[in-house]
Amino acid sequence: MPLPPSSRILTDSLRRALHVNLTPNFAKTYEPRQTQAGDQLLKDIMKDPTNYREHLRTFAVRCRSILFIGVQTADL
Repeated sequence: MPLPPSSRILTDSLRRALHVNLTPNFAKTYEPRQTQAGDQLLKDIMKDPTNYREHLRTFAVRCRSILFIGVQTADL
């Protein structure tokens, strides 16, 4: 079933916006912040290994916010 015209415009706009932010050269700018988020994940797991699922969720949220919003979330 085809999307309604308004959804198609939104989908195309989102695709274009994400494409700009996901080019190889632009993606390199995310690397330091993603590395920092990964380091924090390891620290959190070492500090409290029983809540590893929550730590992984927090890591995923941090990476998404870095990628899609361009900001780094504060420690939760």
